[in-house]
Amino acid sequence: MVRSMAANQPWQWTHNVGGGDFFRLFDPRGRRVPHGRMRTVYPCQGPCLTEVTYAGWCGDGLEHSATVSLARTDDIVRGTYRLRLDVKQATDFSRFVIFQIGADTYSYTGERQMALGNETGLIRQWPTQWGGDTYRTAPQECRGRVPWISLHEAVSRANHEAASPGQPGGAGAWANRGVVIRAWQARLGGRTASPWMAEHGVNARGADTSTADIIPPPGVTRLEPGDFVEATFEHVILPQFAADYYGPNEALRRALATDENTWRMVHREAVGNDRCVEIKTGTLQALHPAVCIATANDAAELTLRSGLGYVPLTFTGLVSPRGHLLLMDDQPVNQAVHGNDFWQTDYDPAAKRWSRTYNIPIHDARPHTIRFAPEP
Repeated sequence: MVRSMAANQPWQWTHNVGGGDFFRLFDPRGRRVPHGRMRTVYPCQGPCLTEVTYAGWCGDGLEHSATVSLARTDDIVRGTYRLRLDVKQATDFSRFVIFQIGADTYSYTGERQMALGNETGLIRQWPTQWGGDTYRTAPQECRGRVPWISLHEAVSRANHEAASPGQPGGAGAWANRGVVIRAWQARLGGRTASPWMAEHGVNARGADTSTADIIPPPGVTRLEPGDFVEATFEHVILPQFAADYYGPNEALRRALATDENTWRMVHREAVGNDRCVEIKTGTLQALHPAVCIATANDAAELTLRSGLGYVPLTFTGLVSPRGHLLLMDDQPVNQAVHGNDFWQTDYDPAAKRWSRTYNIPIHDARPHTIRFAPEP
């Protein structure tokens, strides 16, 4: 909810700051190996949480999938991407990008600064160098428990040359971007591998810019059978300035007033949305994109610490989609506007069970007790 292209009016289209891709493979001669045999499935279509899986092959040797999600909230856009790659046959490459923001061929913005950090803060910040179809930095290891990358001081394509850093000009707000690595396991080149990143200068759709690439470790130019990647990336779109945001989330507004147009906003996301869950009843299945709990006899109880905006909660294994009650700190959660319009149900045809998803407001790191049970 930021100032729009339509003379800064609310509830109108905002600028395009898109661009991103996954599993971009180039053979030893530098030719891109296209994705093929793609299939798509839509397990959840909202309104509380969406989920779409795109699965296919890259060449004959790499089987992959990407499950993408968006959740209902009131602060920023968070795209969560759960990626899986399995190497079926040996594959040599000249360049392999596991994940990137923006994309080699599609990026409608450019950032003057990039930064790399983790839960402890900043590791390195540097000015970007756009264009050239080449890596502008040496590979850097994404260290720590919660690595993150910030792309900030952004300007629009139309104002790459004319605008001063961080001031795109014209009607409507611009945005900065970031990536938080929420989960990572990989074997690449026959060895356990951590994530690495580098800035890559590109010319995307006629304009020079840079991408932030997640790549294999230095020296790895061949994927071996049995290699794999399983990772969860959180892609965040952030208002540049406090004056751009007109939404109701006061915590975001305060953070922007202090740290607008800096890497600190991505660090805030990395640390603030680092969810901690203690289970009393049920089984924890995932932390992102939703805190997902397998219920026991249609009931669950947990303690949740940390979160930003509205944290999605999904309860699975339900016999029926109806007749359940959610309490937070012993108070019923009721966000109804037109009746039962604040929660979402989805059906798992394989398990023949239902799930139920809510979005609960969390703005602090103190513990909150969550109880889910059949209605009395």
